[in-house]
Amino acid sequence: MVVGAGATAYPTQGTASGTAGIRFNVPTTGFAGITIQFDHRASGTASRWAQLEYSLDGGNAWIVLGNNAGGLSPQDVFYSFIFDLSAITRIDNHPDFTFRIVSIFSPLAFDQNAGLDDYAANTAYMRAISVASYTAGAGIGTGN
Repeated sequence: MVVGAGATAYPTQGTASGTAGIRFNVPTTGFAGITIQFDHRASGTASRWAQLEYSLDGGNAWIVLGNNAGGLSPQDVFYSFIFDLSAITRIDNHPDFTFRIVSIFSPLAFDQNAGLDDYAANTAYMRAISVASYTAGAGIGTGN
């Protein structure tokens, strides 16, 4: 299946990690050995960290598959991601399979902007803009 989609209106800095993104309800009835592949592009103000999650109950409970390791930087570039789910057999032939890609806080401490606060791990979104840095005091971006 090929789908093009976009999303806007994410939570403000330091709030609601893992709650906003894009969701796909894709029953796998009649299919096994599922793989999810997508190209992801972020703007300079988007988080460089995203997480893939799935649900087998229509989105009431989510199971984390993994994240993109901060791989959305620099911004405005399409990055390809592949998640092989073939070992998760409960996904096979399932009428309520749903997955989503959500924006998450950086699990690593970082500095987004020169002269502004550093951020501890798991407290804020790290912008995809390439001037944000994992080295304290090294970010040279503008704004949060």
